[in-house]
Amino acid sequence: MRILLVEPREHPAVLGLSKFICAEPLALEIVAANLLPEGHEVRILDLRMDENLEGAVNDFEPQMVGITGYTQDAAEMLRIAHVVKSLDPDIFVIVGGHHATMCPADFNVPAVDAILMGDGERAIRNLVARLEEHKPIDQVAGLYVRSRGHWQSTGEEDAVDSLDETPFPNRDLVHEYRNGYFFWFWDSPALVETARGCPFRCNYCSVWTFNRGTSRFRSAEGVLQELQQLPKEVTSVFFADDHFLQHIPRAVKLAGLLKESGIKLKYSFQTRSDSIVRRPDVIEKWAEVGLLTAFLGIEAIRQEELDAMHKSNSVRVNNESVNILQANGVHIWGAFIVDPMWDVDDFSQLIDFVKASKIDFPQFTIMTPLPGTEIFPRMREHITETQHHLYDVLHAVVPTKLPLEKFYEQMARLYREATVPPDDLLRLVRSGEFPISALKRGKHIWDRMTNPACYLEGHSAAMAGPPMAIEQTVFRGTAPGLELVPAWAEVANQ
Repeated sequence: MRILLVEPREHPAVLGLSKFICAEPLALEIVAANLLPEGHEVRILDLRMDENLEGAVNDFEPQMVGITGYTQDAAEMLRIAHVVKSLDPDIFVIVGGHHATMCPADFNVPAVDAILMGDGERAIRNLVARLEEHKPIDQVAGLYVRSRGHWQSTGEEDAVDSLDETPFPNRDLVHEYRNGYFFWFWDSPALVETARGCPFRCNYCSVWTFNRGTSRFRSAEGVLQELQQLPKEVTSVFFADDHFLQHIPRAVKLAGLLKESGIKLKYSFQTRSDSIVRRPDVIEKWAEVGLLTAFLGIEAIRQEELDAMHKSNSVRVNNESVNILQANGVHIWGAFIVDPMWDVDDFSQLIDFVKASKIDFPQFTIMTPLPGTEIFPRMREHITETQHHLYDVLHAVVPTKLPLEKFYEQMARLYREATVPPDDLLRLVRSGEFPISALKRGKHIWDRMTNPACYLEGHSAAMAGPPMAIEQTVFRGTAPGLELVPAWAEVANQ
């Protein structure tokens, strides 16, 4: 079967992480790696680099088109589905990924034939096999399909127990785009997934609900093998795990294997501060083999705010971890969450903290009730914005204590007064730590994030698209024939 996998382009009003990151479409590379051994012909179209969707469909003539994305991408995912069906109604269109799993009701449109839930590796292989054999697809676990005019689930797919069971991503399919990818200030990076899931239950995060409360890993030996197979032009790696140090013995073993192998790459990962404080020697080992940056979820500078987030961590531990990373020469990307109920003094306190802590690259986001989080059902009645592109965690979608214009002035002030100014970035480039291309990207980020008008424009009527389904639905149960049901309040409390 000919299968076209599509990465959506970005909505022009999006301000979030995508301004810092344009990385390879790892989820699609993983899907492709599961289909190619079955003899299928697969292509990846990255609309962030190549906007010619119609040309790709007409040239390749796919029998299936798969589309992925996050909440901020959902309107664009729907647009892609409609365009594909308008070109050829016989193409089977399937959507998957984070938002499709968290909020499948958004894809209850004629242009979508099936919704892929969760990991999807086994489900996509089984689905394509059934379609090729012209057999009913309602026996393929892990989907939503139409039956008698209604969307029904086919039961939950068994998730893989170990990532060693899964093939490495097929990176050859995005070779033509690689020079356009970047991760923060690094060119042509590789995303490497070594684990899925997180054991913690932060109420603003949907990672643990998406992964059904599980954590799965690739062995240290398996990770080393993947690193050895990366394209030659790759010089930096970001481990795409949500908490890289959740399995300390594995992290220690991998650092030892990298040291023995002689691989010379720059590494970045995201982790929790308590893991760093518990085992500072792990940071020392990773600094020796090339750890350049740690993405640290500090989130808040007051204990009561951390407790309200169910962070299961402390301000003291956060501060200790900053000292440990700095002592080992590791750059800190510190993540902080802004409460919509803050006043001007709260913003000032955060600016003072970041400056005093000398955090290299602070990142400020707004507390957002994303689909699949524990706070979504609690805050649902307060949601004022349902446009998908505003769920980029840098737009307020619930009421703010300050007038919205004043609130965004303070967001812009955070980035203006507490982040790396262009002159300091120039110094880092001259030192050789970052490539010269970082200057242009850094200036673009600086110009947008320090301009309140850039935040406000996302709320304009001209930016509007289809609204999000506020009544969330979720994939439940194991028996075929289960209806879509509003269920996130239950799932989040399991």
